[in-house]
Amino acid sequence: MHEFHARWNRRITARLPVKPKFNRHRAPMASISFDDFPRSAWIEGGPILRRHGVRATYYTVGGFAGRAFEGVEQYRLEDLTEAADEGHEIASHSFEHNRVYDLSNPAIVAGEAENARFFSAHLPGMPITSFAYPYGEVSPRTKMLYGRLYPTARGIRRGVNGRWFDAAQLKAVSLEIKSWTSGAIEEIIGQTIAENAWLIFFTHDVTANPTPYGVRPDMLEHAITTLKAGGVEVLPVAEAYARTQAG
Repeated sequence: MHEFHARWNRRITARLPVKPKFNRHRAPMASISFDDFPRSAWIEGGPILRRHGVRATYYTVGGFAGRAFEGVEQYRLEDLTEAADEGHEIASHSFEHNRVYDLSNPAIVAGEAENARFFSAHLPGMPITSFAYPYGEVSPRTKMLYGRLYPTARGIRRGVNGRWFDAAQLKAVSLEIKSWTSGAIEEIIGQTIAENAWLIFFTHDVTANPTPYGVRPDMLEHAITTLKAGGVEVLPVAEAYARTQAG
């Protein structure tokens, strides 16, 4: 997609409510999510989550198991099962990590079915109810389709999910080092508390020297401790979404 068209696509899509939902939960919540599932998100990130008693959402690309993507080692099958066994949510991030607006609807449905078969083989009986758009890219057509395929689909449009939100394009806030500042993280958590909103953080790898799309361990620690200091409950995306609908 040409960059000019891509910019207009993003603007139009963001303003097209496909799956509007009312947040009945009257307290602030947060979710922490990892996209692609780099192995370090479990090997380095997992112990941090465990120490704080926090469960996260791992948006997983089925075709990345045991591979490297853009020079970054991705999860191994044992990482997937260990994360699930510890109560973390395993969610879909497509099977091949393609930009979904380049795919036809039948191709998208086939890809999600392939990812579902992958999850069924390695995590039998575990429901997969959350999705995140690869690269955060989405169009009106694909937004409508994913809104039917999954209860929630998360993008990368910055913001919190307030009293009304679009479950087909959940807003999120980057923890990636390329845009991270401690003040910005504290400010968005403050907004979440003030508005009784739902905040979703996203990042990728977790290492001392992360990619531009990853986070250092101390940065992840900072987000979690700030949330906890503010009394914000941290839940996987599927559980947080259920809270918004239950009240």
